[in-house]
Amino acid sequence: MDRLGRTRVWLADQLTPAVAVIASQEADSLCHAANGLTVVNLLRPFGVLNQLNGTIGVPVRTVGEAPFRLHSWRLRFYAANTMFQPAAEAADGHLKEVLSAAAATACDEGVPPLEVLLSPDCGDATPWYGIYRDEFVRLMAFGDHETMDHPVACVLVLPSTVRGDPVAAFEELFARPGSLPALMQQGVMEPRIPKHYVLLHDARTAPPGTLERAQNMLRHMAGSIGQQCHLLVINSRTEEQPAGIDQRFWSAALPGTIPGGGAGEPASYPAPPPGGAYGAGLSESDVRSLAEFARNLAVQHIIPNLEMRIRALNHQAGCLPRGMVTSTRKGLRNQLKSLLWRKAGPSSFLAAAAGVGATDSPSSTAPSTPTAVAGTAGGSVLPGAYLHSSVEGEMRALSDLALLLRDFETALGTLRLLASDYKQDKAWKHYAAVQEALGVATILSIGSPADAVASYKEAFYRYQQVAQLGGRYRTEGTRYATRAAMVLLEYLRAIGQHGEANWICMKAHFQEENLRAGLLLEQAAHSLLRLAPSPHVRKFAFHLVLAGLRYNLCEQKGLALRAYKQVLGVYSGRRWALIEEHLHDVLGRQSREAGDWLGAVQHYMAMVLCPANSPYCQRAYMAQFLDVLRGAQAALGYDPTLELPVPVINLERVGLQYDSQTGYGTPEARQVGGEVWRPLEAAVQPPAEGGPLTWLDGGSRAHMAHQQPEHSCIVGETVGIDIELSNPLQIDLALTRLRLACSFEPAAAAAASAAHSGSAAAGAVVGGADRPKNPGLQIREESLTLGPGERMVVHLRLVPLRAGSVTVEGVQWVLAGLAQGCQRFRIPRPKPRKPGSSKPLLDAVREPPGGVHFTVLPPMPHLEVSTPPLSPVMLVGELLRCPLRLRNTGAMTMHNIAMAVATPDMLLTAVEVLPVPPAAAAAAAPAGPDISGAAVISPTTGGSTDSTLGPNSNLPESQAAAAGPEAGREAPDQQQQHGSSDSSAHSAGPAVLATDAAGGGDSLSHQLEGLALATSARSSPAGTAPLPAPAPEPGLVVGAAQPGPGSGLPPRGPRTRAPGGVVEVVVSERPGGMTVFSLPPGSSKLGVGQELQLVLWLRPTQPGAVRFNSVWCYEPVVKLDSVRFRTLRVTYSAAVQPSLDLAAAAVAGRSVPGTCLLQLRGVNRQGVEALRLTELACPGEAWQLSRLQQAQQAQQQQQQTRGGGSSCQELDTVVGPESAVTLHYHLLPADSAAAAAAPGVDPPASGLCGPALSSAVAQWFFRRAHPRRRVVPTAPSTSSLQSVATGRSTRHQTSAAASVVEDGGEQGGSGAGELSASLDLVVRWEVAGAPTGAQPRCGFHVVYQQRVQEGPPIHVQLLGPGRVAHDFDVAPFCTLQLVLRVRNTLPSPAAVCVETGKGPDGRPTPLGMATWAPSPAPPDGSMPSTSSSSSSGGYVQPVQPHIWCGRTRVTLPDLPSCQTVEVPLHVAASEPGMLHLADYLVSWSYPEVPALSGSRPGPPCVVQVQQRRRQQLQQEQLGGGG
Repeated sequence: MDRLGRTRVWLADQLTPAVAVIASQEADSLCHAANGLTVVNLLRPFGVLNQLNGTIGVPVRTVGEAPFRLHSWRLRFYAANTMFQPAAEAADGHLKEVLSAAAATACDEGVPPLEVLLSPDCGDATPWYGIYRDEFVRLMAFGDHETMDHPVACVLVLPSTVRGDPVAAFEELFARPGSLPALMQQGVMEPRIPKHYVLLHDARTAPPGTLERAQNMLRHMAGSIGQQCHLLVINSRTEEQPAGIDQRFWSAALPGTIPGGGAGEPASYPAPPPGGAYGAGLSESDVRSLAEFARNLAVQHIIPNLEMRIRALNHQAGCLPRGMVTSTRKGLRNQLKSLLWRKAGPSSFLAAAAGVGATDSPSSTAPSTPTAVAGTAGGSVLPGAYLHSSVEGEMRALSDLALLLRDFETALGTLRLLASDYKQDKAWKHYAAVQEALGVATILSIGSPADAVASYKEAFYRYQQVAQLGGRYRTEGTRYATRAAMVLLEYLRAIGQHGEANWICMKAHFQEENLRAGLLLEQAAHSLLRLAPSPHVRKFAFHLVLAGLRYNLCEQKGLALRAYKQVLGVYSGRRWALIEEHLHDVLGRQSREAGDWLGAVQHYMAMVLCPANSPYCQRAYMAQFLDVLRGAQAALGYDPTLELPVPVINLERVGLQYDSQTGYGTPEARQVGGEVWRPLEAAVQPPAEGGPLTWLDGGSRAHMAHQQPEHSCIVGETVGIDIELSNPLQIDLALTRLRLACSFEPAAAAAASAAHSGSAAAGAVVGGADRPKNPGLQIREESLTLGPGERMVVHLRLVPLRAGSVTVEGVQWVLAGLAQGCQRFRIPRPKPRKPGSSKPLLDAVREPPGGVHFTVLPPMPHLEVSTPPLSPVMLVGELLRCPLRLRNTGAMTMHNIAMAVATPDMLLTAVEVLPVPPAAAAAAAPAGPDISGAAVISPTTGGSTDSTLGPNSNLPESQAAAAGPEAGREAPDQQQQHGSSDSSAHSAGPAVLATDAAGGGDSLSHQLEGLALATSARSSPAGTAPLPAPAPEPGLVVGAAQPGPGSGLPPRGPRTRAPGGVVEVVVSERPGGMTVFSLPPGSSKLGVGQELQLVLWLRPTQPGAVRFNSVWCYEPVVKLDSVRFRTLRVTYSAAVQPSLDLAAAAVAGRSVPGTCLLQLRGVNRQGVEALRLTELACPGEAWQLSRLQQAQQAQQQQQQTRGGGSSCQELDTVVGPESAVTLHYHLLPADSAAAAAAPGVDPPASGLCGPALSSAVAQWFFRRAHPRRRVVPTAPSTSSLQSVATGRSTRHQTSAAASVVEDGGEQGGSGAGELSASLDLVVRWEVAGAPTGAQPRCGFHVVYQQRVQEGPPIHVQLLGPGRVAHDFDVAPFCTLQLVLRVRNTLPSPAAVCVETGKGPDGRPTPLGMATWAPSPAPPDGSMPSTSSSSSSGGYVQPVQPHIWCGRTRVTLPDLPSCQTVEVPLHVAASEPGMLHLADYLVSWSYPEVPALSGSRPGPPCVVQVQQRRRQQLQQEQLGGGG
């Protein structure tokens, strides 16, 4: 049934006939003694008549002869003396109690959220209003201006033991004073109603024979007064018979009583029976007889009587002589007659509104007006009432009786006539009542909603007009207006006019007292939520605030709290801080006054989070909250756990720090994405024992959908969670006992509940301070103070002590030492994905957010990598030595240790393995630096300072090394002492061995052979500190791997127990540019607590924030099914600043035959510190370096010894910040064989020179970063010149003299390199200004594959005087002497021919060739006098001003290799000017290599020829002017 149907049923239930019951005191006593009920209460439940006459119903004849059937009806039985309207004060008190009882039940259910209220399926959000409304309408019955509640019959009840004449006894009972209704005594009610006489027989207490006597009396009465006589037998139930009807059947018919009685109920009910059960004495036959009596009374008596009465009232006015109602009121003529000759009422509006008029004359035929008459039963006078015998009274009775029988057509017609009469009389209260009846009839007859709404609005308006008269009319009019508003509200909601419903509630609440005003405001607010298309949420909240204020004024604290809570749900999260603060303040005070300590604590706790307030206000709110919390703790007897709003915790994103199969060695490693680590781990991890998983291994879709991504941790290893805390206030927050809230499930229980692994996390509750400690976990607590506005990330830890599962549900803390706070994690769950794929399952359901679940695996080895604090700032190219300490902090021995890197910026080296005694290890453990690269395995002692809980407490603690380098940092003077003592101790140390696993390995192994301790003795970069080397002691034996083939080392014997040995670092290349450094199996086993010390070299090549990423992999000795290996991700970060910017250029030399000129420019981009260039090296044996001033000596020495240079040059050049330096060198080709044969000349160095750059470490970085990976130059031979020539002619590659050797390959040959070969340059530098005695920071830069600019094989140079003065007036020609130097740059003899006076094509130089420029004009404007000039200045046509004389063709048939020959030449100038001599041609040929033949014009030579006379004249003029 829809809401409109329910509204019609509710209204129809109000339109039911009332039956007055007058019972003697003895009859009530008989009922109450055994049943606890009066006669009225005994009959009332049976008044509900369903299925009248079965399913057929009772036919009813209407006035319009339109019969219909009544299928259900109800008789309202009332005690006749209680049928009056109670006093307003008593009724309001009773209504307040009813509302309090209803609200107490509803308020305990909680406040529904706003989303629920907005949903269409939302039920009644205010159930107490419906209870109050029904009770209020019931108490407003029996008004003097309406006849709906007038009795239609009277039931007189006497006991069957009555003596004497029963008819007289019934008459006496009816005439007894005070037995009739008050309005009937006053003449308002119709006294002539049918009477029914009932004899009540008590089968339990009546004497024998009483029943037969009563039956005889009943027959006698029926013969005298008719069939209205009845006999009811009660209390016939025996103890053997079962109990009667359910108690709810009786209690539902017992409404509340009012002091003084009224509304059909006595002032109080009799006390219940001793047993407390209503109807205990009634048997089944008694119940059937009562039900049959009520049914017969309705069907056989009341309904027929109402039909006859309606017909009589419609056709005649009872016994009045005025005639029929139809003939006097209906029709146009009767209406005009009533309007024109109707008696005028009082002129006063007050009297008219009150219904007071002239006395109606019984003989008058005109309609009557309100009068004040004495009641027919001798009652008191009732002013302003229409008598039941008046035309208006009979018309109102006619309409109400028609409504009782559902004859809506008759009722509507009569009510419309009556409304016009009342309106003309200005009897507004009666008029309003008629409008209410019109509205009810329209609704029930399914008439026009507009007519029904208009009728109720008119009634409401007229009732308020009566209330304006003041006095008793104010209260009366307001209450009736509220009744009309409540009925109209229900109907408007039923038809969906919620805006009108809000309007009528707001109109009605203004004149009402606080309680009903609060109810109406609340209903107005809820009507706003049903407005379409958009609800008015803010107005809803505002109306609820007003309702809460009214509730608070009338002491309805529960409803006021509920209203404020509902408003708080609307304003929360809308950034209306002041409104929320006010609401919480009001709710907190009211909850505290009501004794709801937990509610008060919640509201005052919400006020603490007020970041916009001043610090004073925040401190006051915090003190207020703590004060209420103390009171709550004292009242409750325990410390409640609260979801404190401060500090603000990020519950959706937490940082997990734990080691499962993958661990993190440094905090920086956790900030690197997985795309960086995956290729490194793939390169270093061992291959899988089984094949890869397929989709067949995933199981069913249902199984995959319920799989949750779990994290795994190891027993005894710390699990850390980073939680972000922030203080939004401007005051300090003191937090103590900050810890994780966890639950633990042992392995056996976890295996048993594997199908529902999430149940433990879902069912666990974040406990308070009294929560018992879990024996399987060790939880660490933290204490801190958050300053104003401070944000902090706190690392909270726990250690699982047993295998099983751990669920981290949230975080707990104590605020200000008093408030127990907790928050649950709301970490989003990812959707289940397909196995081996990143796509989620489409039909899978995402798990709700929650905490973090860990699976605790058995004990495993755990690798811990530590290093001293590195320098946070490095320079590009800086070489940094980092001692590494590898320690096994797990519970199992590990082996197969390997490290993978992806950049050429990292190198791992290992040296001798030495056992360290516990004392030495304890002394060396805190500092954690290197012992000059020695790889030492040592057992360590010590453990965690935390106590363990539960079993397995003897496991090694993984936190022993957590103190890191901070715990054992040494003083600088101690570090210097260690460094000074290391130099001598390490000089005789064992050698280092590294094997290149790619094949060969000879080059790298020999380069690393001499590293050991000599490298660290040279320098120790900033941020590192060497440790003293422990004395070797016999003990732990670690075998060394056999050297690879081709390494050049003798094979080692079997493992022996010796004080020390050599550990190899095997280097292998993997696809993707990965490099793996691994220790051979069997030689790198680390037991529990043992350490391994290695050396890591770092050299950044790019500026900016640089991360050195590496992945360590190791395997447990005992294979486990869960974890076959473990990896450790390590990242070292540094801010790399620019250091040295190098640029080089090499061109073929011209001054020294067979050499190149090298220009090296370096710019210090560092900007803060100066850099000192210490070495310049040319790696390999192809080139030697020589300074420019030593070029001639180098040339002479080269001619004698074919050597004389060096591949490394010592430098001492300081380059300041943002400064530049340019260096020039000669590159000389080297001939190792000749140099070796020459006496007193050392062979060139085969590598990077210098104490640091000659080490294998520098060679490693140089080779790894080379673009072509080890370009090894080789010397060209004569047989290869043909290919060189071919390369020159085709301009293709010129690197025939260089061979590319991959890693592990061998280098073949060495010798002098040709000019076209590429070369690499290395510059070593160090930071200038280091303190005395401290090792400076050093590094090197490399310029790779520098190409030498090609030159001609025959190099020529024409030399002459720069300036010549000649007097052309004396001699017409000036002869100049020139020298031509011819040089052969190839290692093969050549034939050279020089021809003067020829151009590039070999022909003679034409006369027009621009070989001369005239001298500038003299200052006086005079032109020089020359014999060859025909015009002045430079405007004459140029002619050939010179002529070659002497030998114009010079031939050198055999020019040796790398030799220079000087040829004299002469030229004659005919005029002064700038002489540009370039008209000569050089041709050459190589008999051994004909393809190298060629020619080219020679380089020009410029000579300035001046006129001597002009020069003297200028000097004289200058001298005279001075």
